[in-house]
Amino acid sequence: MVAGWTEIIISSATRGVELQGKKGDMPPGHNGPWNDPQTPVRNTAHWSLLFLEAFKLTGDDTFKQAALKAADYLVSHEARPMNATFYCRYTSSKDFCNGLIGQAWVIQALLQLGDYFQRPQYINLAQEIFLLHEIDQPSGLWRIRNVDGSIGGISHTFNQQLWFAVMGVLLNKLRPHEDVRTRTDRFFVKMMDHLQLSRSGRIIHVIGHVRLKYRLVKQAYRFYFNRHQREHQYLLEHGYHSFNLYAFAVLYHFVPDHFVWKMSNVRQMLKRAINYTQDPEFKATIQRNKYSSPYNPVGIEMACVLSVFKDYLEDLNDQEAGEWSQLQLERHYNHEQHLMNQNTSDPDTLSARLYEAGLILEKIG
Repeated sequence: MVAGWTEIIISSATRGVELQGKKGDMPPGHNGPWNDPQTPVRNTAHWSLLFLEAFKLTGDDTFKQAALKAADYLVSHEARPMNATFYCRYTSSKDFCNGLIGQAWVIQALLQLGDYFQRPQYINLAQEIFLLHEIDQPSGLWRIRNVDGSIGGISHTFNQQLWFAVMGVLLNKLRPHEDVRTRTDRFFVKMMDHLQLSRSGRIIHVIGHVRLKYRLVKQAYRFYFNRHQREHQYLLEHGYHSFNLYAFAVLYHFVPDHFVWKMSNVRQMLKRAINYTQDPEFKATIQRNKYSSPYNPVGIEMACVLSVFKDYLEDLNDQEAGEWSQLQLERHYNHEQHLMNQNTSDPDTLSARLYEAGLILEKIG
């Protein structure tokens, strides 16, 4: 399957070069099933990493220039119009920074491109953006920083907190900084207070103290909550399960000596969470769940998770990585257009998320 991914990444990156705008921007989507109109920032960050992988595979300068053009767009005034956080979406009911995750995705791109191409200005900006985000010391959770520089509330979504923390660890590895290390250490020390699994092993989407509020609402609106809210929470947790695991895989791949891997409860949690993906119900629900493979590329993410953690976890069947890859490609990859844009409500965003497959080649290529 490695050879297959190599061909797909190169072909898709070639198509991406054709789609790239003059400023280096890539086609924006609408945040998948959330239907938030997006600026080009998010998808440009994703595509920049796909271009990087294609350049590593081929040495073709076309991909290098596409990656650098994308990065230059990310550091432009258009991407940060108020010189604070990145402007990721525009909707009257939500923040414009896309919480923590919008910033984490751009930081990821700046770190990897800055490191590979020796462009310190990209890493400098990643550090600046990261340090704009304050951490609540008692809980070890980050607060959102808005596009205008104002401070928002604590993000209540576990995957966003996790991804932002992982980007902080990667940043500190490249550019050691006491404040970055202290904040990320605080998150991981407190992480297991916030990370909870369902009985089946599914990672709970909403952080614990917020779920208490839902229980109070449940008492007042019992019939509505039980039928509607529970179903929605299940879909979210099912759809984002592999996205959480993929974040852990990124951390283990790049920083295998991080102290979190010595915590026995983390090892046990990962075993349970990965075992949940072996449940036939998990695979059967993937294609019916709008938050799953049509948006979060579960097949790619699980292939990466199994490949990365085979040395960390015992009794892990990493032979299934190829099956997971095939599941994602058969359902969503268009071999004629060379884009992962089939059977999805947001073809531009899903196409950009093909970049996640780069970790497969990093590990086993």
